[in-house]
Amino acid sequence: MSTVMTPTATATGGSGSSGRPPRLLRAELLRSRGTFTWGSLAVSLAVAVYCLVLAQVTLSSGLSVDGGQWDGNILAWLSFYPVAVALPAGALTGAMAEWREQRWRYGGTAWRPVPAARATLARAGVLTLAALAAQVVLLAPVVAHGLLMGQGPGPAGRYLPFGLLMWVGTAGAALLGALACRLLGGAAVGLAPAAALAWSVAGALGAESPGWLLRPWTWLVRGTLPLLGVHANSVSLEPGSPVWHWPWWPSAALLTGALAAALVLLMAVPERPVVAGGRGRRRRPGRAGEAQPRREARGAGGVDVTTRVPETAGVPAASGLVISGPARAAGRPRPLRALLLVLPWGVWSLLAVLMVALTALVSAVYGPGAALSLLGLVGLPVSASVAGTTAWSAQSSARRGLLLRERAGVLDAAALGLTTVFLSAVATASWAAAGGSAAAASGLAPTHMLLVTPWVLLVTTAAAYAVTQLAGLATALVVAVLGLLTSLVIAGNEALSAALWPAAPWGWAHVVATAPATWPAVMGLSALLGAALCGRPGRP
Repeated sequence: MSTVMTPTATATGGSGSSGRPPRLLRAELLRSRGTFTWGSLAVSLAVAVYCLVLAQVTLSSGLSVDGGQWDGNILAWLSFYPVAVALPAGALTGAMAEWREQRWRYGGTAWRPVPAARATLARAGVLTLAALAAQVVLLAPVVAHGLLMGQGPGPAGRYLPFGLLMWVGTAGAALLGALACRLLGGAAVGLAPAAALAWSVAGALGAESPGWLLRPWTWLVRGTLPLLGVHANSVSLEPGSPVWHWPWWPSAALLTGALAAALVLLMAVPERPVVAGGRGRRRRPGRAGEAQPRREARGAGGVDVTTRVPETAGVPAASGLVISGPARAAGRPRPLRALLLVLPWGVWSLLAVLMVALTALVSAVYGPGAALSLLGLVGLPVSASVAGTTAWSAQSSARRGLLLRERAGVLDAAALGLTTVFLSAVATASWAAAGGSAAAASGLAPTHMLLVTPWVLLVTTAAAYAVTQLAGLATALVVAVLGLLTSLVIAGNEALSAALWPAAPWGWAHVVATAPATWPAVMGLSALLGAALCGRPGRP
């Protein structure tokens, strides 16, 4: 007797039992394996190693003292994590998870006989588990290092509550990133971490203010201060400071947990009603440089007729039969002309105007010295990371067509050359808007800084381009945040910069501004690293 397989049996594995929460959670865990959801744990590991190295190097060189605290006062060094890393990394993880599901059309789960709210909550559960694992990966190396150094397990009553607070905060940020991706699509991959970083910095600025209770962005950071033994600016607490006695429970824990719970409820709201054939998503018309889907039609007699729109506009199609627009070359290849068509000049120009205007505003309010420091520590690293990442993202869909015209290595070198020239022009305009020549009165060396800026931009832009090309957008954003952190922590501190400046290439322009004698070394290292990154084999 033959057995008829019903749609329910084939989709769920029998009797609709896949609707049970444990099975849904296991299914989501399998779907997230090998994705950035778990790859983001490398961020926590990198921060732990970074803080351990800084604590030991500065302690052994006499640049800092531990004040009798455990293992070189490592908990104070971990204060960079809640202020600059945890929430952006969590938001990026959530946004990447939702964006992956959208690009994969939810992996066929829209056809399962399971309420959409349950599937979404299972995905939220996986994000919450990943946030917990991130805190374990952060604290485990710290405790292990303390045991190896003979310092013992340390103050567990401080770092375990810290891990709990960061778990709740990071999980909430991940849920917020997923919700933002529902509303904004792929744009949330960049916007959600940026918003989370702004939220964290604002929290640090207002954590010790009297009105903190009415400012939700201060709740998480304020709760971590007595646990890490620092002020909101990461300076160690002095003995007898009232901050030591600020409770982390129930104020910070319950308030932050309430925010996370509200986000869980929002995640349970179905994104779109499930209809036959998917979730009812409409595909927007492709723009220039975007791959277009296959269009299938039924010809006469029921024969399938499949056509394909050329994959790029203005560059050759994958078959090499269509070459249109100004990128056509009758003789030898012209990669610069082809790249001029696909690089995001409009976005870059808008960001350039904002950068020049912000530098001019800071110069008018705080003086040329502050504006030049902001340019070297924040403006140049951020602009290089954004330009390098978007330079690859803009041409990735047109890559196959471009490769019919030129080798991959030549294309990469041309893209980096165009990007560096543009950024150097913007940096020069920002330097002038900051009143660079007048900044010498504040003890800086503006001329030396301007001299090395193109070389520093070359190496940092090439690094962002290479990471995006080889490891993807999420990893590139993580590297950009860590690069900005090293710029602020090492290059922004003259004592640390004197000993550790080679470890902070994103802040080398500011290093030269504060120590002019380093300009030959900075220029030489930048040229060598930039040449190595530009000359590496390009990705087809």
